[in-house]
Amino acid sequence: MTVGASMAIFAAIRACVGPGDNAIIISPAYAIYANGVTMCGGEPRLVPLAEFRNGFCLDIDRVRAAIDGHTRMLMVNSPSNPTGWMATADEQRLLAALAEEHGLRILADEVYERITYQLPIAPSFARVVEDKERLIVANSFSKTYCMTGWRLGWAQSSAAVTRAMTTAVEFMTSNASAPVQRAGIVALRDGEAYVAELRAHLTARRDQAVDGLSAIDGVHVAAPSGGFFAFFTVDGVTDSASYALELLRATGVALAPGAAFGPGGEHYLRLCFASAEATIAASLDRLRTGLAKRSR
Repeated sequence: MTVGASMAIFAAIRACVGPGDNAIIISPAYAIYANGVTMCGGEPRLVPLAEFRNGFCLDIDRVRAAIDGHTRMLMVNSPSNPTGWMATADEQRLLAALAEEHGLRILADEVYERITYQLPIAPSFARVVEDKERLIVANSFSKTYCMTGWRLGWAQSSAAVTRAMTTAVEFMTSNASAPVQRAGIVALRDGEAYVAELRAHLTARRDQAVDGLSAIDGVHVAAPSGGFFAFFTVDGVTDSASYALELLRATGVALAPGAAFGPGGEHYLRLCFASAEATIAASLDRLRTGLAKRSR
């Protein structure tokens, strides 16, 4: 199924979740998952990752406790926006076994699979889930090839599930345009050198952002394993939306409040480092000044 990744995600939710159902969402998570479940009449159940000093990890007991007889789907974004957490193959196997035990489908959003820092590509659920009826993988050209806005992505599943997804959205969307599809072919055929350059650039910007944030008093941040976001806390901040707005007005630096990604993100702020070195440097300088004034 060839559509934008966002539409693929919504198509999967609409095909599998209805009124009275619920879906488990590993969180903090981008709002598309919970909102999609709500729009389909279901209940989103946000299950937070476990926090530790070096980042995040899966808490399988929390996931298990959230499942009941009305659960239909388990949603996982890995590498994650906003946390930068990347599920290991062992964590994926645990989730796959849980889905099999309870008859759930896994919706794996893997759009950041090539934006990784320890591995050349993130582990994919497609390699650990044997029953493809129980797996839907959504992916996109937007992150790997910087084709945001081209609306070119895809969903992988069994033939039966793909037909159900197509039926769910056939009157809302159609295939990507022919020129965009041709661009995708070129990206797949000739894009590896560019991907290598992009990953090198983002690795440097990740280190710049994490080192710069870590040097600011009261800021706590772990280096993300994937994606291009630094998810960090500031001592004393409990209302991330108000604080992000305060910082924007004081420094001109736009940060996403952690609350936008569910209750598990409330005390966090998200900095996107997919930018130029000079832009990141100027942003860090402004944040350092702004935070110093606030702490006085």
